[in-house]
Amino acid sequence: FAIVFLIFSIGGFGLIGTQGIGIGIIKIRNSFRTLESLGKDVGIGGKGATMYLSSIFLYIMGTILYLVVDISALQSRGPVILFIANIIIFMANIFAFFGIIYLGSGFYKVGSTYNENITKIGGILSAIPGLNFIGYILAYKGLRNIENIFQSPQPRPTNPQPPPPQPRPTNPQPPPPQPRPTNPQPQAPQARPRTYNIPDDWVKAELYGYNVKRVIGNGGTSHVLLGEKYNTNYALKIYKVDITTQKSQTVTALLSSSVTDILRESAKLQEISGNSKNIVKLYGVFIDVNSLRKAVRGDKKSYFTSPPTIVMEYMGGGSLNQLLNPNMVYSHYGRDIWKDIVILVSLKVAYATEAIHKEGYVHLDIKPQNIFFTDELGRDLEALEELKSGTVEVKLGDLGSARAKGRSIIEFTPEYCGVDQVEAMILGRGADPKMDIFALGSTIYKMLELKTFNSPQLVELMDKAVSSINGGHITSAMNYLNKAKSFYTSYYQSFTMSDKAFEQIVKEMVNPDPNQRSDINTVISRLEQLANSHNLLGGNPP
Repeated sequence: FAIVFLIFSIGGFGLIGTQGIGIGIIKIRNSFRTLESLGKDVGIGGKGATMYLSSIFLYIMGTILYLVVDISALQSRGPVILFIANIIIFMANIFAFFGIIYLGSGFYKVGSTYNENITKIGGILSAIPGLNFIGYILAYKGLRNIENIFQSPQPRPTNPQPPPPQPRPTNPQPPPPQPRPTNPQPQAPQARPRTYNIPDDWVKAELYGYNVKRVIGNGGTSHVLLGEKYNTNYALKIYKVDITTQKSQTVTALLSSSVTDILRESAKLQEISGNSKNIVKLYGVFIDVNSLRKAVRGDKKSYFTSPPTIVMEYMGGGSLNQLLNPNMVYSHYGRDIWKDIVILVSLKVAYATEAIHKEGYVHLDIKPQNIFFTDELGRDLEALEELKSGTVEVKLGDLGSARAKGRSIIEFTPEYCGVDQVEAMILGRGADPKMDIFALGSTIYKMLELKTFNSPQLVELMDKAVSSINGGHITSAMNYLNKAKSFYTSYYQSFTMSDKAFEQIVKEMVNPDPNQRSDINTVISRLEQLANSHNLLGGNPP
């Protein structure tokens, strides 16, 4: 078998076949290494490919030794050469055996990373002798499924041919004169394609059975509309899709992954929203993946008629962010009353965060823009009494950004998130509850100091890191990320707040090392102590 293998390798067909195997294994190894550099735990697949390549090399070396035994000049050393050849072939078998097992494990981990069961089954079968070929077919099919989720390229003609020339008539005749109409009619005007002015054209339209009344807000990643159904108001959050320019494959993949995650988790997120009175209720998720793919490729009509939408409880009191104006804070409430309001708001957002963490999820976007009031707050002591009694409730919204702990993430708000959240996005690490702790701490800081916690320089570095990774520039992204980490560590060492009672609480929440941050139960305990010292709870948490 070894001699035949070598003959076919040296011959034309065998050489091409061996080169094909080698090139294929090298490409597989490079792909595993790329995923590993992005933080995916698939390095064992790369090791398997390397071992498989090594086994091919050893087989060839052993076969050469078998051939040279019959050379007359070496016949006296034949037994020694055969012994060495047998050792080399034995090592080749060992390398091939473990290489195939490691390759199968690598395919299985890729399938687990992207929740693709066919790839996982293929990985298992490819490591079983006799079923390898079936396993490789299934792994290939599963990997194509993963690729198709993230890419929908426009088909191109493989070999476009020019139209054949039309034969000329040998004796062309002029066309007969056409009779003129006695009563010519004006031509009907050509219909112009519909243009869409988003989000304004949704007003007075119907989306998923909800009558859109007006545009509530327009953020960096979404539009928010006021919808009505059965005489009840709802908030419709519509994710933005860039349909005016050609998006990179990376951004398209991230967008597809994000909305697919939301769709998969929608039932659980609705359940979580009903577990706490301090979470904005989630009523429905409407995402048509096919329409989304068409929208990403520039089809405005698909986006207009079937936008990715989350339907939420409408909060008539607006957001916390609308209150965070120095003139409004001090003219409406005064410093002492405002501090009490901050304590209660922080505590109720912490209760909401605790409910999310208990279910194994991470919110990932806690900020003043996502903290709402059920009704408009009064002024001075009236506002404080409304919050204490529950007449006006505080709720954490935008549960659509939440992900199960350990799941991949793509959303961040650089003014409020930690550098570790951006790092997790770039390296493909999963969601961590300590990300919410940082965001809540920076939100408390904003409420008290009336300025964002993360400086413009830090925000710029994090934005550049994410822009670089979206453009495929991994080295540049890591450089910006390391600069951001160094910058924040230096800032943290000199961190102070005007209110010393809050300073220690917040400082523990925004530690550069996520492992050193408080957990949500510790945060709640500290805030409840502070609330009781101000007689805000009546001895019991709300």
